[in-house]
Amino acid sequence: MAIRQRLAAEHPGDSNLQLELVATMLNVARIDEQFGDLDRALALQQRRLEIEKQLTATHDSEDLRYNIAASLIGIGELKLWLGDYDSALDYERQSLIENQALLNANPTSLRLLRGVWRSRGWTAMVLRFDRKFAEGAAESRNALAISEQLAARDPNNSEYQRFLIADNQSLCECLAYTGSFSEVPKLCRKAISTNEAMVKSDQNNVQARADLANSNMTMGLAMYLMHSPREALAYERSADAMYRDVALQEPDSESNGIDHAVALIYAGRSEADLRRPEQARKDLEQALAIMEQLTARSPEHRYFRDTRDEARAALNALPHDTVPIAVH
Repeated sequence: MAIRQRLAAEHPGDSNLQLELVATMLNVARIDEQFGDLDRALALQQRRLEIEKQLTATHDSEDLRYNIAASLIGIGELKLWLGDYDSALDYERQSLIENQALLNANPTSLRLLRGVWRSRGWTAMVLRFDRKFAEGAAESRNALAISEQLAARDPNNSEYQRFLIADNQSLCECLAYTGSFSEVPKLCRKAISTNEAMVKSDQNNVQARADLANSNMTMGLAMYLMHSPREALAYERSADAMYRDVALQEPDSESNGIDHAVALIYAGRSEADLRRPEQARKDLEQALAIMEQLTARSPEHRYFRDTRDEARAALNALPHDTVPIAVH
């Protein structure tokens, strides 16, 4: 990146050097994010967006506009992890405007349709994290309509199957939080069955196993919110075993760690509801240990801090006898 910054500065009229620079900046920003330096990653993404917007004055193109939309999505994602939900939502909605305009001008492009899907998916995620579940459900439905369209056009595309899984899970979770339970089990079972098929087709696919764990975790969460702790616990135990399996092959995966911790939190709460506080304590202590590690690696990460605090609060709320804690 340092070399390309120097070359771009020496040849400011060379658009190819500018484009090579912003591509490298994206790679470095992603590495910074993985190492927990969210502020540095955000600064790089914002500088990247500035360069791309400057290039539109002399080298405007569909590719450049597509990259601008991707930069807006990336900035929104980092704003989300930093806990700035209002700003995150603004960036994701800007990305949607850009991607939708591109698709309107070229409606047969699968790449541009995927761009709209990404914007809607991230918008739904921000709304979910900001606990605006009704709006999140509506945006998840919009994303699901696109992923169904993509999967229908290319049914053997595993990426599109993952889009379907994500949208079914997102909608399942949002509806469960709003108390609109009628569709919830069907949506999560669809995600689980699609994941199971992907794992069966490729036993060495670690990502597919992590996705299957995640869909079981989401179903467990939904069952917990539906006041069915015994059913919730069965799904969370399945997720727990799968997350442990994935961790053996990818021990540094932050996404696997955070999802595993969430599964353990809901397993612990379900155990408490079933009047087994000692087992609940074990689950919640494991969740807290995972989250303390992740928070130490990335102290700016709002989701990590909130999940750590949630595990700690659930642990502190445990009784020392057999009286169940209240549903949270």
